[in-house]
This record gives sequence, structure tokens and C-alpha cells, in this order.
Amino acid sequence: MIVVIADDISGAAELAGVARGHGLGAEVQTQFCPDSNAQVVAIDADTRSLPVDQAVGIVRNLTTTVVGSGKPSWIYKKTDSVLRGHVAAECHAIAAAAGCSKILFIPANPGRKRIIRDGNYFVNDVPLHLTEFARDPEYPASSAHVQDLLARCDPETEPTSTIEIPDAFTADHLTEQARRVDGDTLPAGAAEFFAALLQRNPTRTGEIPAIAEPRSDLVLMVCGSQVGWSTGRGAHCLQHGVPVVPIPRRLFDDDFREDELHHWAEEVHHAFCASTKVMIAIGGEKIEGMPPAKLIDRLARAVERITKLATLGSICLEGGATAIQVMQHLGWSRLQVGKAVSFGLSPMEVIGKPAPQVYIKPGSYLWPEGIWEL
Repeated sequence: MIVVIADDISGAAELAGVARGHGLGAEVQTQFCPDSNAQVVAIDADTRSLPVDQAVGIVRNLTTTVVGSGKPSWIYKKTDSVLRGHVAAECHAIAAAAGCSKILFIPANPGRKRIIRDGNYFVNDVPLHLTEFARDPEYPASSAHVQDLLARCDPETEPTSTIEIPDAFTADHLTEQARRVDGDTLPAGAAEFFAALLQRNPTRTGEIPAIAEPRSDLVLMVCGSQVGWSTGRGAHCLQHGVPVVPIPRRLFDDDFREDELHHWAEEVHHAFCASTKVMIAIGGEKIEGMPPAKLIDRLARAVERITKLATLGSICLEGGATAIQVMQHLGWSRLQVGKAVSFGLSPMEVIGKPAPQVYIKPGSYLWPEGIWEL
């Protein structure tokens, strides 16, 4: 079993999708279940928004449990591709618990024009601190220098491992670096480096179970990512004929009434009369000064209400914080991964419960064209 430890659910789902695209059985978990028959288990530690000391404790204990199970052939630490979260601290904690003295960290995704050149991070050839990520509500990028980005959230402790961050601006660079990983090295980073490691270490065995067909043709798209919304996600949906129903500002007030939420959910349900796909989002009326966690919680409650009104065939969740809140509200903890529709994106089946098929992706990427064909 290959085990991925991610700091949010979208990262875990992305790498499970990459594994499934390489012909491996894959599962996404919010709590480690060593009894899984999947060849790749991607675990969401849900630590990105936690205080650093708490995040370090969670990933350290999780890694100890994973190693103690005797299951992993190797561990990969999935980080945000643009280094949001407690990247260095979590990498050091996992490496120590796994007995690794070296960390090879490659957050670049050259295929998506996210590269490291001369120690600096670029998105579409623009330095990271000059992109939309400079306005991230939790981890604004104030520099493009990768070492600076790592240092911003690292606690003042003496690590037992060293982090190497090579330049990576082509797929060949990733392939070359994957060859260097040995038993004393914790590989860490983004999806394309993980894919390069899978290419180097093929472990395809046995038959991969298929997931069930969707229960209906209704698709609910959910955007809780502020980066996604600010880069035109609503307009992208409208271009594909998908109506957008933003949550009214009123429903984020502390004194909102449950009947108001219900009436708005009925509006979304009514939108399905005209289209098999509908998008809901925090966007629309501008919301300032409100904690992101509160916004996401209210969005997740709205999704829960909609699922009680409509028999959804698929639900597409954008943004890791959004996805994990929705899963928690609906009681989902394990997802079996189906055949990929594009790199890193696959339909997933909730294990043990009747539910829609689930698609999860990071908020900083567009939905691939295949999603509009659902």
C-alpha cells in the first residue's frame, strides 16, 4: 500500500485520482483505515487551517499509526502546490515519524504552468507574489522565493531532517528527481511529482472494483474557494450553460432563520427544472470581514439541505475546506475512486452509504472540460 498524507481533502482526492489514472485502486479517507484493499490510500489530515503545533502533532501521530500498521510500502506528503499551510513543519514531522533523514520537496506542476526556476515559484510565468495568491485569506504569498514561503509558518525547532527543493520546470525534471528517492527520503510536494514516482515504481496488481453508476443526471457544483470565485468560476459555469445561484448575504448573518435557508435551497431545487447542472457559491454579494470557516460552514449546511430536496447524481466540490465540511455534514469518511476523467480528477463513491458520486478538486484550478459532460 502507498499512503499519501495531505493537509486537505482536495489534495488527497487529487492524488487518489492520479493513482487511479495509473491503473491503481485508490481510496480517500478522513481517518486511516488499514483494512482497505486499495493500493493507494490518500488520507486527509485536515491540518491546513490549524495552529502549527496542533497540525504537527496530528501528522506525527498519523504517520506513527500508518507506519505501525505495517502496510505502507512508501509514504508521500502531499502539500499545496503554491505552499499554503504548514508545509515545512509537517514535512519534518512526517519524516521524523517515518524514520527519514531527507525530504525531497517538489511542489511544482509544470504541466499546469506552475514551476520552480532559480529557487523562485512562477504561475503562468508570473512570480507567485504577483498572482491572485497574494490575496489568499489565510496564506497570502508575499514572496516568490520558495525558501521564504517555507519559513513563514515553520516553528522555531531544530528539525531532524533536511529539505531539498530542486528547480523543476519540465516533466523531465520530475522524472530525474523521482529516480533519486530512496528509503531514507520522504518525497513531498504536488501531484505531478507523485505521478513521476508512480511511473518509477509501478505496483499494478489485481482487479480494480468499479464504482456504481450515478443515481440521477442531476449535478450540483459547489464553489467555496475564494480564489476560484475571484478568477471567474461563476462566469465559466455560465459559459457552459450552468446557472449560478449564489447564497444570499442574509444567510451568513448570525440571526438567520432555518426557514430562510430552506427557501433558498428550494430555489436551487427549482433551478434543476431548467438545467441538469446548477452551481452554488459563496460569491455574488461581496462578503467582507467574515471568518472563512463561518462562510464554509454555512455553505456546507446549504449543501446538506439541498441533498434532502433533490436526488443528486453527482456533486462537484471545489476547494478543500468546502469539501471536508460538506463530507462532515453528510457523514462521509471514505471514498472509493473511479476511473479518472482527467489528470487527478475522478468520480468517487461514498463507501457504506447511498450518496451521489463525488468529485473534488483544489480551488486554484479550473474544472476540466470533461466535467461539463456529466
